[in-house]
Amino acid sequence: MPLERTTFDKGYHAKVNWCFPVLPGLLIADSEYAIGPLHGRGGLSIIVFYGFGSFQFGPFGGWIS
Repeated sequence: MPLERTTFDKGYHAKVNWCFPVLPGLLIADSEYAIGPLHGRGGLSIIVFYGFGSFQFGPFGGWIS
């Protein structure tokens, strides 16, 4: 089941469809976000966790609207 966060009914939303650990501190995830009805982006991302934070590379090969 995807994890989805919606701030407003027709406003910003973020969604993680799936996430898979590759190595300790390294994840591959399929996620998407939209900040309004005319702008959104999604696809595969590489997420690196380190110490007290994280960094995201991507999305790669996804969609942009």
